[in-house]
Amino acid sequence: MLSDLFHMVNTKSIAQKDIVPHSGDIPYVTASASNNGVMTTISCQNAWLEKGNCIMIGGKTLTFTYQEKDFCSNDSHNIALYLKDERYATRTHYLFLIAALRASLRQRYSWGSSISMKRIQQESLCLPSVEGIPDYDFMERFIIELEAERIAKLNTYLVAFGLDKHELTKKESEIINGGGGKHMFFNERVHLPRNLRPDPTGTPSQKGRSTSRKYSIRYVRYRQYWRCKLCGKSHRTIS
Repeated sequence: MLSDLFHMVNTKSIAQKDIVPHSGDIPYVTASASNNGVMTTISCQNAWLEKGNCIMIGGKTLTFTYQEKDFCSNDSHNIALYLKDERYATRTHYLFLIAALRASLRQRYSWGSSISMKRIQQESLCLPSVEGIPDYDFMERFIIELEAERIAKLNTYLVAFGLDKHELTKKESEIINGGGGKHMFFNERVHLPRNLRPDPTGTPSQKGRSTSRKYSIRYVRYRQYWRCKLCGKSHRTIS
């Protein structure tokens, strides 16, 4: 049972109308799948903070994000999960558990039948195990090896196109640190950003398509040149 693995709490709720965006450094986390759920950063009193190093589930949308830092939530339907065995309460273990939770729960809940504290406490989870005990060592190795593989592929691409020596400008660093990046996305699901639009001055290779695809750490690909409204330049985005 999930209740055997996790301490579970409903988050507190700060309505969007009551926040001042970019007024502090506390992540304001919502049930969105974009930008790891972080809408903006705010300043808030300690009484409204949720403890970080946890999985946050969007109660109405069933999104799963790992929140490293203390954060504030937009909705009391959201649920924070904390591993009871603190020896394994690490980023790598939580990333594996998020994948397992998504696979287990996403077919059972939806907007019209959202998850709740009562419901989630009755759910079970399929995990790798040794003699009935979750195999946390395997989970850690799996995530580390997967990340190493993805990073190696990205490095191969950067070297091939002569980008391995590129240093980000201050503006590029601010864009990436602010969430999403200029052309890179770190969410498990990425939609065509609204700040990217077809650039009539570019040279399209094929007609562009507005699609939704799944990515980890990689560049978003569309078969056309686009103008990025963040930097004002025309790019052919790649994967």
